[in-house]
Amino acid sequence: MGAERIGLTTRQVFGDPVERRGVTVVPAAVFVGGGGGEPGHHGFGGIARPLGAIVIEGDRVRWLPAVDVTKVAVGIGTAVAVFAAARALRRRRARKALRRESEELRQGLDDLVSEGS
Repeated sequence: MGAERIGLTTRQVFGDPVERRGVTVVPAAVFVGGGGGEPGHHGFGGIARPLGAIVIEGDRVRWLPAVDVTKVAVGIGTAVAVFAAARALRRRRARKALRRESEELRQGLDDLVSEGS
């Protein structure tokens, strides 16, 4: 089955150009899809995500990437979780070390008291 028959064109990647006050913006996306089936029964599915836009202003052309807020939020959440876990682990180790030192001091005091009696 050809790409033309299932409607795959550059329109799935590039949107219609928009021009305002001498600046032209062409939105761009990534389209990932697949299909399958058997003769007479075909299926197709896909997903499109924004990538950014091509901005044309006079003789200057530049690429403006789209910000994926979900990825940014997941990245920040992951960083916070890793920081919190590392801090909790440090505190746990510190408490263990204090307990160990406290037990050693108590044992030393007990030894001194038993030697004195």
